[in-house]
Amino acid sequence: MKTLQTLIVVLVGLLSLTARGGVLPNDAVIDGKTIGEWSAEWWKWVLPISSNNNPMLDTTGAFAAVSQPAGSVFLVAGDLGIAPGPFIRTFTVPQGKYLFFPVDMYEADNVNTAPLTVDELREQAAGVVAAITNLHASLDGVEISNLFAHRALSPVFSIFYPTADNLQTVGFGGQPIRGLIDPMVSDGYWLMLEPLSVGQHLLTFGGEFGPPYYFFPADIVDYITVLPASPLEGVDDLIEAVRGTTLPAGQLQPLLASLNAARASFQSDNLRAAINQLNAFQNKIRAQVLRTEDQLAEQLIQTAQKIIDSAAARMANR
Repeated sequence: MKTLQTLIVVLVGLLSLTARGGVLPNDAVIDGKTIGEWSAEWWKWVLPISSNNNPMLDTTGAFAAVSQPAGSVFLVAGDLGIAPGPFIRTFTVPQGKYLFFPVDMYEADNVNTAPLTVDELREQAAGVVAAITNLHASLDGVEISNLFAHRALSPVFSIFYPTADNLQTVGFGGQPIRGLIDPMVSDGYWLMLEPLSVGQHLLTFGGEFGPPYYFFPADIVDYITVLPASPLEGVDDLIEAVRGTTLPAGQLQPLLASLNAARASFQSDNLRAAINQLNAFQNKIRAQVLRTEDQLAEQLIQTAQKIIDSAAARMANR
């Protein structure tokens, strides 16, 4: 169950129509996960994807959205360090999504080696990461500073490969890797960016390892277009946020009823009805939540208002 602080972070993301991609602190929690936990999710996202459409092997950005998880975070691919860069990619991201990516990192496991304990794997990963000699990242031409302060360790995680068509098989030069890989750990430097404003952005990042590790330097250039979220997408995100609150069932169910009614109206393109149902949601918040959870209530009301304004603009343009 999300804490109030976590919900405020998520709702601020939904409200941030003009956000410029500020870097979240290391102790940030998004969708109930810490930065370290998101690093494990990133590996669990990218490693099992087929080599035919894996975002890490992508040289154009065509596969950036493959297998993206539901929720508030868009995972951005880096590179394997087995081929020279730069990797220049062009892709779109829905409005309101945080961007999460590795500036540079290392993952340790027991594939193709004598079994190591979790502590030994962590020591191995830390040794490799200690050899990183420089990091760089920028957004829209503005350098992101203090990157070495953004180190994050993952919890122990595991991945099951049903076939050998995965990124680790590529990383091991075609040696088939399949089945359960457990345990796995990650260490490195990771950034979580606030949702970007609608429009075009340029994100660059990467790093370089010194001896004795001779990976190719990571050099990623991402041309990102943030697409406006539809009112329906906004309601879906708001429903997810409300479900994650600690509000009692007696308050929660009437709020979800109004939001689900608004969702159904948007699906049937009845914008006026959807606006009325969102107004009802706001009134319920004022009557039931404002007195006890004023910060959460204000964020929910403002988020609903953004969706109302978007729907009203669509009505005016018809």
